Amino acid sequence: GTPVSFWGSYTPIKGLTAAVGVAYVPYGQVFKWPKGFAGEYYLDDADLRIPMMMVGLGYSPFDWISVGAYFNVSPSSLDLSRTFTIVDDAGNPQRLTAKLLGKGTGYSGGFGFQVRPFDGFYFGASYRSQMTVDFDGDVDFEVPDTISDQSVFHDQPVKTSFVTPDVFGFGIGYDVLDWLYLEYDMHYTLWSINKELVLDFPEDKSGMLSVTSPNNWHNAFTYRMSFEITKFENLILRGGGGFDENPIP
Repeated sequence: GTPVSFWGSYTPIKGLTAAVGVAYVPYGQVFKWPKGFAGEYYLDDADLRIPMMMVGLGYSPFDWISVGAYFNVSPSSLDLSRTFTIVDDAGNPQRLTAKLLGKGTGYSGGFGFQVRPFDGFYFGASYRSQMTVDFDGDVDFEVPDTISDQSVFHDQPVKTSFVTPDVFGFGIGYDVLDWLYLEYDMHYTLWSINKELVLDFPEDKSGMLSVTSPNNWHNAFTYRMSFEITKFENLILRGGGGFDENPIP
């Protein structure tokens, strides 16, 4: 589905703006692997939701420059499934599924600026900090009735964490004509910080449940180009496109 965002701003005095917002982007993912997937013993499916609840201030001390900063709180949730294969009382292999539900809260911030050195030209840059969300939750094992020994596969607490990357942004805008505005922007996202997914079962004495799944993601660029046309009375036309590099091997 399409993520929903809400934003609002207020200018109490000239040059100073306060803003609040709730955004369900850019972090979060939902996927489910097909049955028989080779990596199902690491992960079957996942539902990661990291909304961003932000408050910020913007200030323009002069007509040619604006600066701003914000603080973000992310009350997050994580829903994972993982498959295990064990031998039952009769010596037959059996598949069982573990369902993990966890919640955590992360904190981050960012800042940016825009300068307008001459009429019709705009340059801006921004930075969004990385954020660590530590998830604490419980795992529910669906164990077949043919397995009497459930000393390992019993409901218990689980811990994991997710790190969102640092993001650097740059943009240039220019009024090519009185009725045509063009803008180009680029983001560099440090996905390489997301090296692995670790599921830790602190009460598991056997050491069979905890798992480390390597990610080995790499840093990636995003490029966008857009335009605005105001040639027609009572009509503004906007459009654009972009390319987002895949950080996942």
